[in-house]
Amino acid sequence: MASTTHATRVTRSRPATLGAASNPTAASGIRVIAEVTALLVIVVLLIALPVLSRHTKTGDSHETTRVLIQPGDTLWSIARSNPLPGLSTAQAVEHIAAVNGIESAQIPVGSAIEIPVGPGRVELAYK
Repeated sequence: MASTTHATRVTRSRPATLGAASNPTAASGIRVIAEVTALLVIVVLLIALPVLSRHTKTGDSHETTRVLIQPGDTLWSIARSNPLPGLSTAQAVEHIAAVNGIESAQIPVGSAIEIPVGPGRVELAYK
């Protein structure tokens, strides 16, 4: 008895793909477009944000400036550096806290707060 062996060839087929996944050149082109778009958005933000944040007009008709909190800053030191006409430093601290919704003595470093700088009547919450 002669034995015969048959070799079976197994082939695996890949699933069909559509679009950029099947075309490496298209995928790299899409990646380049996405990177250029992201870079343009960052450049526009870097140019626009400093200009827009210097002086803004609030709904209370007060002109304000944005102050970035640095290590060691307190509401008291900010109020003394940016005096509000007709207010004591203590009143200015209360007003700045109220305008910015600050309920704690701790202000996180790197956060920004709005300080009134232009003409306009400052009304305190306790009056």
